[in-house]
Amino acid sequence: MLNISRIKVRKIGHRILALVGACVAIVVVTFGQIYALRQEQTTRALSERDMQRLMESVIRSIESIMLPGQAALVQTFAEKLKTIPDVVDFRIMRTDGNEAFRDNRTLDGVNTRLGDGVFARHEREAVVPVLPAADPNLSAAMESARHNLVSYHEPQPGEPRRLTFIYAIPNQVACHGCHGAERPFLGAVKLTTSMEAVDAMMAATRRDTWFATGAALVLALILVGAMIRRSVVRPIEAVTAAMRRAAGGNLDQAVPVPGDDEIGQMAHSFNIMMARLNDLYQGLRLEQDKLNTVIQSTGEGVVLTDATGRIVLVNDAAVHLLGKRRERIVTDGFQKLLDNPEIVDTLLQRQTSALPSPFKVSYKGRALRVIAATIRGKEGTPIGSAALLRDITPDREQ
Repeated sequence: MLNISRIKVRKIGHRILALVGACVAIVVVTFGQIYALRQEQTTRALSERDMQRLMESVIRSIESIMLPGQAALVQTFAEKLKTIPDVVDFRIMRTDGNEAFRDNRTLDGVNTRLGDGVFARHEREAVVPVLPAADPNLSAAMESARHNLVSYHEPQPGEPRRLTFIYAIPNQVACHGCHGAERPFLGAVKLTTSMEAVDAMMAATRRDTWFATGAALVLALILVGAMIRRSVVRPIEAVTAAMRRAAGGNLDQAVPVPGDDEIGQMAHSFNIMMARLNDLYQGLRLEQDKLNTVIQSTGEGVVLTDATGRIVLVNDAAVHLLGKRRERIVTDGFQKLLDNPEIVDTLLQRQTSALPSPFKVSYKGRALRVIAATIRGKEGTPIGSAALLRDITPDREQ
């Protein structure tokens, strides 16, 4: 299984892109979420306002029917209203929550006040409960201290949301002739609408918002990645490649200076450093060439080692005096310079001052005057050894 925690981003460009990408993603997703919520709130508010306007229009229509005494048309109006899209239910209720116009109780009261036979009685009566008499929304609509229009959402498991309006019908002065003045409200109107279309619209808006957010995020990452690579990664890669070549021995390096920012200053400082190193290296090479010329042209043999004891210099005179090939001298090492390690050890042990004393050695038919010493640095740490060989054979001296 892939362990994400162990994944290491080795390139600085990828690290910067990952960090900036995470920040951009957080910002874009946050704004996308806020925008989607605002859109949903706006859509819901507009829809509820449209439904409220529909309810207000229905109320005015009912009042225009009831006031002239055309109550018989209300039931027909209610049935036609149910055919309007998104209208789930429409009921006219009494104050006790039962549906009106289903029995003769109201008709008998009106006929008593106006005279028998004004309104024809129902042949069949039925009691149809719509809401409980103690329903909080119905009670809230009939509170005289409040506006008599109440709206609330009805949760329906597995079904679209529903928005319900309850309007308490006030007992106006024009209604007193038929209904009397005892009650403040004659009944209530209940209109239930489906929010399925609104929810579908909000879902589509949410989907489009997230699609646009994703596209904006991808585009932002592409643009940011291109900018980072051009302004940060490429200059750093150029400096890194130049440093790698310099580490390989090529000190003649220079990188473009992209600007006056930190990366540009780094590139400029790198160019100055490489120029100084190159000048120093060329100066050392020149001095080394001079020293090699002197060492190679002298008639005395010279053998030098580094701090590890490895022979790093053997001039031609040493090859001639020792009668060995240069490769053999390097392979045998400084201790076997004269074949017998005890001789070199004795020479090094006799070093009692800054000016070592010479030692006469007979070697392969030659009389050699040998000086060997350990070279030390400023702190007394050995940094190498040196041996100086001179042929003092009598025939040679003559």
